[in-house]
Amino acid sequence: MRIRYANTVDDLVAFIDFHAAHSTTVEQNIRLTKWTSTVLVIVLTFVALNFTIGDSGALSAKVFGALAGGVLMFIAVPRLTRWNMRVQVGKLLREDRNKSVVGEHELEILDDGLVERTEYNENKSSWAGIERVVSTPRYTFIYITSVSAHVVPRESVSDGDYDAFTQELARRVHAAQPISSGSVPNSKA
Repeated sequence: MRIRYANTVDDLVAFIDFHAAHSTTVEQNIRLTKWTSTVLVIVLTFVALNFTIGDSGALSAKVFGALAGGVLMFIAVPRLTRWNMRVQVGKLLREDRNKSVVGEHELEILDDGLVERTEYNENKSSWAGIERVVSTPRYTFIYITSVSAHVVPRESVSDGDYDAFTQELARRVHAAQPISSGSVPNSKA
């Protein structure tokens, strides 16, 4: 069973965005940044208002101003961090041609694994070597490491049955995964 598709830098950025939204490591870093920046803004705003308003200003105005700045940071930091990640990854990927990952691809399901072919390379992963398969309404991400994947955009499939292919792929990857108490090897998002 085969599928042919093309992907773009925007598709790779979509993978990074998806992965970041579902990564506990990224979420922990965003949470730390969010709380640190919120506390820092509250303290700095309170100090700045003390200098600006002086002792004659109402304490409630200073506290309200400091808390308003903190709430703004608390809300803005996660959104700005994810937005910045998308922009920076897109810029990095556009620095070169990335011929091996951007453009036409073919994936083929074999008895012993998955073969990916492009004009520039051919790679084979055993079923047990594939971390997981995650499908969204627009994409299927075939994780070959914890942070890299074959990115299959549904809309760019030029040959093959996307749904049948991804179902068979998920079945084979799931069958090859050892049973553990850890994370679910295959999931839908």
